[in-house]
Amino acid sequence: MRKAGLCVGLRTDSGLDNNTLSIFHEMKMAALVQKSMAGDPQAVTAADITRMATVEGGRIAGLPLGSLAVGSWRISV
Repeated sequence: MRKAGLCVGLRTDSGLDNNTLSIFHEMKMAALVQKSMAGDPQAVTAADITRMATVEGGRIAGLPLGSLAVGSWRISV
């Protein structure tokens, strides 16, 4: 889907469908499944998976989320 230009995001769903709500678990599983299905250990990179869980996930949700760049978050302490 990504090769076709579609935005692919990762998220957690609910405890009813899975026994964890960890985005890190979802990131790991997404990478393992893609590499296994493609038969290529380099089918998806860590940067690709991180982008799916941050920037692309935020874009799909319609939220300005995802960037881990300096100045991308306004935080009050």
